[in-house]
Order: sequence, then structure tokens, then C-alpha cells
Amino acid sequence: MEVSVSYVIKARHRRDREGRLTVGPKSFARPRRLAEHEAAIRHRLREQSDGTLTDLRPGWPSHWAFGELGHV
Repeated sequence: MEVSVSYVIKARHRRDREGRLTVGPKSFARPRRLAEHEAAIRHRLREQSDGTLTDLRPGWPSHWAFGELGHV
């Protein structure tokens, strides 16, 4: 089995710094910006379910998002 030199260097640094020999959990996920407004957005999309994305986009976010959600 072959590994790259950069993997070995990273593994040694991890061992020296944290005392562990395995990789850590992936932590690149950012929280979703509109998560707290998901219910309002879903409700709005149900109201205009026949609209296309082009129909829904004009005025976004100022049209209803600022009025209904307060901010985005």
C-alpha cells in the first residue's frame, strides 16, 4: 500500500499535536443561511406552486423576504 508524502506529513503533525493516528471528522459544513426561515419559504412556494423559478425570482429577496421574514 502506498501513501503520498503529504499524507504522511499530515498524519505525523496530527499525531504530534493531538495524539491521534486517525483522521478527524469533516467539519467543512456551514450552517444553512435560511434554515430559520425554511417554513416561511416553503409556505410561500406552496402558495405559488405553479410559478417558475423565473416568476419567483423578481424582487428576491426584497419583495417578500424583507417584509415577511424581516431580513435575509
